[in-house]
Amino acid sequence: MSIWQTICRVFSRKPDPLVEMVRTLNQRRRQDHYVFVHHALRQLAFGDPVGCFTVLSSDRADEAIADICRRVQESCATPEPNPRRLMPRDIHAHTTGIGQFPCIVVEMPEPTSETEAYFVAIVLLTTIDEVLDGTISRDTHMRYITLEKGMVDDGSSCNLVCEWFKEGMHAILGGGVQPNMEQFTQAVHQQLQSTKQTE
Repeated sequence: MSIWQTICRVFSRKPDPLVEMVRTLNQRRRQDHYVFVHHALRQLAFGDPVGCFTVLSSDRADEAIADICRRVQESCATPEPNPRRLMPRDIHAHTTGIGQFPCIVVEMPEPTSETEAYFVAIVLLTTIDEVLDGTISRDTHMRYITLEKGMVDDGSSCNLVCEWFKEGMHAILGGGVQPNMEQFTQAVHQQLQSTKQTE
């Protein structure tokens, strides 16, 4: 039973508008899109941050994305054909720097429902120079930040900047960010700066 089905079961014991909203969300959401960002890629990134960065910043990026997609499709297999299924050719990995930090921004197909992501930033907490000269430590930590299609209390859509953690928990960091690379990387940079200032 999925978390969404569990929520619906709990709330269906008494009338509540949240039940219908969650049921609608469960019907609209593309499971493979969600699983790719919030489970498969997240686990790969936290399992080996430097290895993940190395592959996704290389000419093997498309091959790695295709392999992740294949595994996700296997885990999300359904009896009926899915015309909206996630395709590797629609996912793109961009290597960039955010401030002093090296970063991979994974661009996803445009979300069609809440909880699906526009972008994922895999940020290594080291310097770009250490990556370039090969002195980066295998124990380097990272941050996993997303821009997702969200929903506010009145049922309308909004864009949310979220951070996901190794254990699967997440936090909403802010909203109002337009779904383009420039605004997303600016939002990620602001989060990195605000964290640095509070340390």
